Amino acid sequence: MTIVVMTGGSAGFGAIAARRLADRDVVRLLVGTRAPVGDTLALDLGRLASVRAFAATVRRSLGTQRIDALVLNAGVIRPDADGRTADGYETTFAVNHLAHYLLIRLLLPVLADGARIVLTTSGTYDPATVPGWRHHDMPMPSCWRTRTVIRVATRTRRWRASTPTPRRSCAPC
Repeated sequence: MTIVVMTGGSAGFGAIAARRLADRDVVRLLVGTRAPVGDTLALDLGRLASVRAFAATVRRSLGTQRIDALVLNAGVIRPDADGRTADGYETTFAVNHLAHYLLIRLLLPVLADGARIVLTTSGTYDPATVPGWRHHDMPMPSCWRTRTVIRVATRTRRWRASTPTPRRSCAPC
């Protein structure tokens, strides 16, 4: 049985992906969401304590099984940098980068050999595509979120003897 752990599977693209994965008899899907219903698990990416609790719950529910895919789909975007999480970090950065980085680190020991880490992103993370939203008027590549996880996976490979090769989804990077 393939085990998939997913964030952001409650709306939009993530909900479609989660439904398709859940429809397969050979997939065990563990979904973290802010408002858990049914089989989903509680996960608030704006609270690092919640990320830690989610990872602990996943590890307990797996027992000796390993994760075959970690799908990091959840994300937010704010039109400003004023919002702060409970931990004091800027909201967009904390939810889109910091929380997923922490989740990877916490679940790394239970990833199967050849496991995949998948991070979805969109053009909304490119300040050049959002009218009136720029960080110090410096353009940033639309793949900066993807690059963060690729760097995590690369550094993790050095830390752990055998890890999968991260796949790049952004040609210019």
